[in-house]
Amino acid sequence: DEHETFRGWWTAVMSLFDQNLLTEMDVSYGSLEFWFYLTFRIFAIFVIIPLWMVVGLATAGWLWPPQVREWLFMQKRASLSRADVAEQVQTEIEQLKREIKAFRFELGKERTNDQRELQNMRAEVETVQRDVLSDLMQVREIMTTLFELTREKVIEREERAGMMGGGIGGTMQD
Repeated sequence: DEHETFRGWWTAVMSLFDQNLLTEMDVSYGSLEFWFYLTFRIFAIFVIIPLWMVVGLATAGWLWPPQVREWLFMQKRASLSRADVAEQVQTEIEQLKREIKAFRFELGKERTNDQRELQNMRAEVETVQRDVLSDLMQVREIMTTLFELTREKVIEREERAGMMGGGIGGTMQD
């Protein structure tokens, strides 16, 4: 399969850059094998890999090795350690504590404002009640005065009617 062939070739090229390659192959520094591997690494870095990438780019990734396609197009998984998760949870808890504290402070301010507004409303109601009672007392006094005036006029009329009736036709008897 062509797909697996590209994978094998890429693995072979990348194995040239393995840190343990020289020790695994028992190659000593300065030997002919050392210079061969070094030359091949340089050739791979400056010729093989760039040429392979350009050809793969020209073919819309079809000739890229599967490892390159996976590296470019596969979604990377973010690995979180328990310490990272614990730190994130702790940060969120601290943020929630700050928000709760701010919320309590706002509620306290609202409660104080509401109490102040309620006291003002009570004072207004008491003022209105006093004004209404004062007005009712004035209405009562006026009504009492009107009642007394009306009664006096009625008495005056009766007295006048009694005087007039007694002088013309004599006394009236019941």
